[in-house]
Amino acid sequence: MGQWETKMKLPIWAWVVPAAMSLIALLPMPYAFYMLVRIVVCAAAIFIAWRQYKLRGIDAWCFAFGCIAILFNPIFPINLSREMWAPLDVGVAALFGVYAYRSARRS
Repeated sequence: MGQWETKMKLPIWAWVVPAAMSLIALLPMPYAFYMLVRIVVCAAAIFIAWRQYKLRGIDAWCFAFGCIAILFNPIFPINLSREMWAPLDVGVAALFGVYAYRSARRS
């Protein structure tokens, strides 16, 4: 186990909050909630991509969460229809969950 692995245990908020918000985003909510989802998911994806980069360098997880950060970034938003966001939200929630599960198994 490397230096970063022992010091960088994945906090529960880093995957539960963005995964839950992504699933809640499937419901009809006010526009401000969707902006909050963008901020939270983007920040969590950046955190996990950075963490993964420190642990293993650039790998599939780092790339996947980097793409999620770009997709959900609130500064230069990518505007898609609700029909296109729905499967993305489910997939992003699943990806956060799978990453957390695999991270817990590695420790």
